[in-house]
Amino acid sequence: TGVLIIDRARRCGFCGLSSRVDQPGLEAMHHAFGLDLTLAFELKPSEYHTNVVMSILANRCVVLCPDALVDPVMANVISKAFNDQIITISEAEKAAFVANCLAITPEDVMMSETSFDQMTESTKKSFERHGFTLHPVALAEIEKAGGSVRCCLGEIY
Repeated sequence: TGVLIIDRARRCGFCGLSSRVDQPGLEAMHHAFGLDLTLAFELKPSEYHTNVVMSILANRCVVLCPDALVDPVMANVISKAFNDQIITISEAEKAAFVANCLAITPEDVMMSETSFDQMTESTKKSFERHGFTLHPVALAEIEKAGGSVRCCLGEIY
């Protein structure tokens, strides 16, 4: 589901359209996951997965790289969906897989050591202000193949 980020509390999906998913694929996932609403937005051609561009943490906060979206207005739409509880990351942080993180409890977020090491102090403080404790994990070999923490952990619902 790397192309689809799910807010399970609200039964909403966020899907970045790219070479990996088109409108029929989005509709198939929307129905397969029983979602009430799916917001589709175009990713820039250089992007391949939504979960590298954004993450929803504990159904209350979004991590997002607005520069990865074709339409800058969509970043505001996504932010508003979370009452402006947003951690905005840079292109460099996105490239280091900062958005490819996962909240494993309402306060604990898993991410790669690379993500943690490449994050600015300002971004780290933003996670803290939103009530999250970061837990970096060594994943250098996985990241060489283009994946990170979300590729290694399965969510159970």
